[in-house]
Amino acid sequence: MIRYIPKMVSPLWSMKSIVYFDSIDDLKAFISDQRTRFCHFIGRTDLCFHPHDVQLTDADPDPFMRWSNYQSVMIDGIIVGYCGE
Repeated sequence: MIRYIPKMVSPLWSMKSIVYFDSIDDLKAFISDQRTRFCHFIGRTDLCFHPHDVQLTDADPDPFMRWSNYQSVMIDGIIVGYCGE
């Protein structure tokens, strides 16, 4: 099971917004779809993201979450959240 926590200004809202996925592919599909919808909402209809556009990079472990395989989730060069097991 993969846990995803979005990067928000408030740590409290980040903690309340944890989403669970069965696989990394499901996480990537969710992030790419969410980002595409956001860009279309703000009028950037020329942007369309696909699951292969989502990158996972190693991140410093969060002392509060204590997840294994902790990684940052990036799309279009922007860190949008963190994931782990």
